[in-house]
Amino acid sequence: MNSINKLIRTFFLTGLVLVFSTSCGEEETVTDTSDPCVALLVDLQANSSSFDNLEITDEGYTEACNDYASTLQNFLDGGCTVCPESSEACDGTNDDTCCDELTQDIVNEISQGCALDDSGDGDDSGDGDDSGDGDDSGDISLEDLTCETTASSPTAVFGSENPYKPMNIYVYEAKVTVSNVSFNFPSGSVVAVYDGSTCVGTFTLTDEIGSAPISITAGADDGSSNGFTDGNDIMFKIWYNNCEFDATATFLDSDSNATEAVSFSQQGTAFVNLSITQ
Repeated sequence: MNSINKLIRTFFLTGLVLVFSTSCGEEETVTDTSDPCVALLVDLQANSSSFDNLEITDEGYTEACNDYASTLQNFLDGGCTVCPESSEACDGTNDDTCCDELTQDIVNEISQGCALDDSGDGDDSGDGDDSGDGDDSGDISLEDLTCETTASSPTAVFGSENPYKPMNIYVYEAKVTVSNVSFNFPSGSVVAVYDGSTCVGTFTLTDEIGSAPISITAGADDGSSNGFTDGNDIMFKIWYNNCEFDATATFLDSDSNATEAVSFSQQGTAFVNLSITQ
């Protein structure tokens, strides 16, 4: 079954069930097509059945995918709803009884999936490449990053002095995503830690971050405005080719699970993944 199809769950309308190309239940036939929404559901059933019989490498996949997405959009634009008021939202544990409405986000994601194959031959590279390897990166590279702020990389406020009661911040990832293609920041990139507008620690990459994290030493303020203040938010910036980027931080616990944001603390420790999306 196509992964795109799995985005769509079981839909209900006036007690009639229409299951089109999903992992939930069996397909049933919708009647009473005098109701505009039921008629749209019939169209969806027909298009989804055609789409579900194709693999991404099959001829005609893109056309069938686009037809499927179009009928989904028509259903949504028609103001049709399918879940009874008494139904419960799907949470992964109640697939047999739950019902989720179709949303614009789902339709957009399906349409984007169809657009990945622009060659008409089932290759989803996005550039008409006939390699058929499913790589959708095309010619996108780090050079496609949009540089909104040009600046030299910073120096920590404590300069060449030893940082006061430093906090160790371990960075496990520093990634950038351009047009849905992700890259690790390369050698020469600078990762900096900020307390507000004050740079309190930096690290210059000598290679992409691999299996071992980098450790940034952030200095605390000893009373001379030369470091961070306990309890303040930790912020990050990354420099690449003299371009400054604000990074989004996902803080981690000791088991590398996402956790709540950590604040600055003298001689404390934090674990984090950094990301930038354009």
